[in-house]
Amino acid sequence: MATPLNRYAAAFRYRDFRLLITSSFINSVGSWAATVVLDVYVFNVTGSLGWLAAMAAAGWIPGLLIAPVAGVLADRLDRRRVMIVSALLSGIVGVGFVLIVVTDAPIILMLLLGIVASIVRAPYGPAAGALTPEVVDEQALPTANAVFAGLDNIVIVIGPAIGGLLVLIDQPAIGVGFNAASYFAAAILALFLRVRSRGDAAPGERLVRQILDGVNALRATPTAAVLVLFAALDTMLAGAYTVVYIPISTHVGMGTQGYGYLLAGAAVGGIVGALVADRLSRARRLAPIIVGGVVVQSIPYALTAFTDLAAIGIGLQVLSGIGMVVVDVVALTAIQREVAAGRLSRVLSLLDTVALLASVIGSIGAAALLSALPLEVSLVLLGGGFTLVALALAPVLVRTDRTSAAQAAVLADRVRVLDGIRLFAQSSYAVKERLAGAVEVQQLAPGDVLVREGEDADALWVLADGALSVTSSTAPGIPDVVAPDVVGELGVLTGLPRTATVVAASPATLWRVSADDFVAAIEPQRQPLLLLGPSMVRLRRTHPDLAATAAVGGS
Repeated sequence: MATPLNRYAAAFRYRDFRLLITSSFINSVGSWAATVVLDVYVFNVTGSLGWLAAMAAAGWIPGLLIAPVAGVLADRLDRRRVMIVSALLSGIVGVGFVLIVVTDAPIILMLLLGIVASIVRAPYGPAAGALTPEVVDEQALPTANAVFAGLDNIVIVIGPAIGGLLVLIDQPAIGVGFNAASYFAAAILALFLRVRSRGDAAPGERLVRQILDGVNALRATPTAAVLVLFAALDTMLAGAYTVVYIPISTHVGMGTQGYGYLLAGAAVGGIVGALVADRLSRARRLAPIIVGGVVVQSIPYALTAFTDLAAIGIGLQVLSGIGMVVVDVVALTAIQREVAAGRLSRVLSLLDTVALLASVIGSIGAAALLSALPLEVSLVLLGGGFTLVALALAPVLVRTDRTSAAQAAVLADRVRVLDGIRLFAQSSYAVKERLAGAVEVQQLAPGDVLVREGEDADALWVLADGALSVTSSTAPGIPDVVAPDVVGELGVLTGLPRTATVVAASPATLWRVSADDFVAAIEPQRQPLLLLGPSMVRLRRTHPDLAATAAVGGS
């Protein structure tokens, strides 16, 4: 059995994953540090909490509006390039913040630049999230997401700490410049990614149509849609942090200064939760994990109402942080597995939109609750209310669990067949699972024609059961193809017309994989030339002249 250390070591063996996680980490640390520096700078200049609220709104309102468009961009263009451009533009905007600070320009310019910063940052997250399943195999995906979640919580501690140190030197331009430099560093790291991945959003299609395609992809994947709902519930409660932490801090005797300790407690819990979620993400039954995670996140709020000890208050937030990250990681991993790669960025951007909106609703709702009721009552209602909602929604997740388990069993059976075919034997599990999910089952009776020599190649077929007779005008005596095997791959891999006529020699079950689905499955990991090797053996036997042509074209 693989130990957690071995699983993390296995994930970090992927070069592109190391680059992706480092780029995202540097990006996030710089952003958190700059937030602290800019908040202090704006307050020192204006003396107004209203300006701080306006700066925060300049970040989340444009982000809420632009997120669906950002997802389309990450599905329309090369995702690596989207990350690079987004980080570079964010760095340029960061330089603009430096100039405002150095020249003592009006604060209104900083507000406007904050809106621009939110817009140019938006595509980075959906692009990075959609790349994650492409840079690690399926087995390492939960660990990869756990690493991201763990580092996100580490950043919550490190970023503000760095920002606080930068504030101490009383040189805000240096602090803001640190943020700009972090974006440029993130762009340089993304530049060295080898992976190439894009979705199925064609450049000529209308933007609204492509956004709706993402919505339809979510609707067509019931498990993913339900998980987005639970993620929204999780984020809504997290949004209440910004409002309830200061009253909780006072309640447990730490005064307003305890806000940072509570935040750090939740962050520590998030790191622990990432380790737990790594293992839980591998389970096929998500309902007890997701619902349990929301309950673990919620109940500590209710329990906090009954203590006035700082240590217990912080400890309860550690527990809440564990539940929050378990929900985040398990839900994200399941969504990445369920949603087609071509639309994944758009679905993740919708997840970002829902999460941001839920966070705003959570903070506003918590503020209204605290203004109407005593803190202890508010905390009990928050903790108990979210727990009851999660339990009420549990049957919906149980039903999708059953559907997902049945689909997983079918995919596993198909992957086992692909494992026995030389063409796919060296492919990663993720590639084979994508291919298994893209098949269209066909039944042939003896004598039915599958393909004719000279036709255009638009698909390949996996022969799951039965036998096929193959004839060619240039190579007589070709033996029958017996299951499990593949036919039609030559045209898909080489772009050549069909080199033979294939007829069912017995009742046969075939899985049709379109050329587009085949390329979408293998392209992210750059496998076409590896797959071409076994097929070239067959091509040399039937059409040696075409084999030479294909070899030249492939080079």
